[in-house]
Amino acid sequence: MTKEEMTREDYNALVNSILSIMMKKGISSTTMDQLATKLRISKRTLYEIFISKELLVGEILKVYIDLVWGNQIKIAEKSANIIETLIKIFIYSRNLLSEINLDFYRDMEAHFLMQKDYEETAISYNIHMLELIKEGIKKGLIRNDIDYFIMYRLMLVQMNFLKRMDETFPPDISMYDVYNTIFLGFMRGIVSPQGMSVLDNCLRDYPDLTKKSIIE
Repeated sequence: MTKEEMTREDYNALVNSILSIMMKKGISSTTMDQLATKLRISKRTLYEIFISKELLVGEILKVYIDLVWGNQIKIAEKSANIIETLIKIFIYSRNLLSEINLDFYRDMEAHFLMQKDYEETAISYNIHMLELIKEGIKKGLIRNDIDYFIMYRLMLVQMNFLKRMDETFPPDISMYDVYNTIFLGFMRGIVSPQGMSVLDNCLRDYPDLTKKSIIE
């Protein structure tokens, strides 16, 4: 059976099932034999549909990116303003991170790095967030005197770096707390005075994002 011989519904169901498995085990740790066993199909059928594991992974990551984008758009549509949108998207991403094997993210990054168009792929993956920031500038909630593209990329670098350090944090600091701190530092660095007021009001609804200072 080839991809062309499958209905769109059956193909989408298969890809989503594979994505679910890889999100729990990691991409590199999931073999074609394991997938065939879990899905109750032959390994030969998997190769007939995807030709190679590399092509399979490419399809899986496209579905994952579409999933994330789709949820980001839904969050934006239901939020009162850009600041609330960014907070809710961060919380969604943070919670997703807590549910997925970190090896999945590491393997995904390694896959993208092997692509000739890595920079284009990485930017495309985050284009929706960059568009939200542009909209925030138009509405006066985000500063127009900073390079928000660099600010956003720096935040991503920090967060991606943390995914490799999950076992090295001291016992009194969790990756969860560090993510919150990085995100809030990013937000407070890009919002305008008007946006800061909106941010402070929004944070009252999300007390888990902030911690009381230990310095009295």
